[in-house]
Amino acid sequence: MTKRLVLGIFVAVVVVAALGGAAFGAYTLRNEGQAEARQVSWGNVTVTIPSGSDIQDLRLMDDPPAEAQGFTGPVLKLIGSGHESVVTIDAETGKVVRDDVLASDRAAFDAILATLTVGQAQTAAGASAPWPYGATLPSTPRRQLGPITFVEPDPAAGIAISIVEYDGLEPNTSGSSVEFYNTRSALWIDAKTGELESDLSAIHPDDREAFDRLFAQIEVASQ
Repeated sequence: MTKRLVLGIFVAVVVVAALGGAAFGAYTLRNEGQAEARQVSWGNVTVTIPSGSDIQDLRLMDDPPAEAQGFTGPVLKLIGSGHESVVTIDAETGKVVRDDVLASDRAAFDAILATLTVGQAQTAAGASAPWPYGATLPSTPRRQLGPITFVEPDPAAGIAISIVEYDGLEPNTSGSSVEFYNTRSALWIDAKTGELESDLSAIHPDDREAFDRLFAQIEVASQ
C-alpha cells in the first residue's frame, strides 16, 4: 500500500489506483486560512488569497474530477471551507476548468480570481525571489515529519511537498519518502535518514539551485 500525503491541514482521500503492482492511495492535506494575505503559485499561475480567508488552495499534478470532464494536467484548486464550493484552474494556461461555487461564496472566490496572473513557468531565481529560489531562508518554524525537519518553501515559489508511505510486496520494501516537487521537477528524500533517493535528472536545470537549497536545509532529529 502506498500513500501520498500533501502537506497542509485538512484530510481528504482523492485517488486510489493500481501502480506497479502495489495499491496507491493519495491522502491530501490542505492549508488553513492565513493571518496574512498569501501569494500562491503553481505551474504558470499565481493567485493571492486575502488575509482571514477560509478558502484553501490545493496544488495537484492531476485531478480526477477534472479528468472526468476531459481535462488532464496540473491544476490549482480553490476550495471553500465547507468543501461545497470549488474552482479548478489549469496551472499551465490559467483557464478555469471547473467553477462550482455557491452563491454565498461567489464574492470571495471572485476576489481571488481577480488576482489570477499567468506568467513564465515556475519561479525565476533572484535575490528577491521567494525561498528557495531566493537565498534568504524564511524565519518560519521548521516542520517535523517523523525524524525529518525542514523549512517549507514559500507558497509563492510554486513547490509542493508530500509524504509517500509505501508497503511493497517483497520483504523489507516498506518505507516512506518526503517529496518536494513542482510541475517540472521532483526531489525525493528518505523520510528516516534524510538521504537523497531520487535521480537528480528529475530536476529541471532552472530549478536545480532551488532544490539544492531545499535538500541542504533538511535535518534529521535525534531519536
